[in-house]
Amino acid sequence: MNILSVKQLEWGMVRNLKILTNTIRNMCIGDILIVGGGPTGISAAVTAGRAGARVILVDNHPKLGGQLNGERYFLDKKPAHHWVEQCVEELDGLENVTIATRTSAFGYYDSDVVNAIESVSDHLPEPLDYQCRQRLWQIRAKK
Repeated sequence: MNILSVKQLEWGMVRNLKILTNTIRNMCIGDILIVGGGPTGISAAVTAGRAGARVILVDNHPKLGGQLNGERYFLDKKPAHHWVEQCVEELDGLENVTIATRTSAFGYYDSDVVNAIESVSDHLPEPLDYQCRQRLWQIRAKK
């Protein structure tokens, strides 16, 4: 189990979930948990992130955007995936936003805790030595 520092707990979350590669269980605390990185989830994350809320965006796919990643969708006469890329770039630039792809949320528990399982190396043809396959996240969010 990874023990987070007091500073990380005060901040409420780990900025980049991928830096903790050899751990199996972690805790993340934020103001808002958004499950689903499709158009609605991305819009909600951008809005909340701009407002200064500590946002955790969880999606089970390797790439955010959902159905908008298909070339058949257009926004303002441009392929919709351009909007997705623009929003993801903005979210990556916000220190108060954590994005967890390849992560499936499950179970809503007491004290507003949601569990999520992150695929760390299941999708890799050859995982690194001593790298865990999956990581369990316990996420606590106010909303």
